[in-house]
Amino acid sequence: MSETAAESQATTPVEASPAWKTPVRNLTKALTKLQKLPYCTGTVPLEPDASKLFFEGQSNVQVIDFMNATNEDLVRLSLACQPASFGRDQQDVYDESYRKAGKLDVNHFSMLFNP
Repeated sequence: MSETAAESQATTPVEASPAWKTPVRNLTKALTKLQKLPYCTGTVPLEPDASKLFFEGQSNVQVIDFMNATNEDLVRLSLACQPASFGRDQQDVYDESYRKAGKLDVNHFSMLFNP
């Protein structure tokens, strides 16, 4: 019985392969055995009060109803955010001329999302 190229590769010693090949090979084997994909997609209709964001504003807790958000609501949310840095050349930097972004850390907000 002759080995196929794939079987021959599967028995190659780990030391002879780049480090990423073994995990990728294992993942490929696991996924090809599945009858269904390991995720789902779709949409969920929301009730009118099921998409609210509570966040720490400049002086108190505020709420935005994303089903009825106004420009004023979004400005208040933007003002509550901190400048967001990004990675460039192995460093964490903040440069508004390149990217102006804000962040709201998880301990500063809560989401009412009840599909």
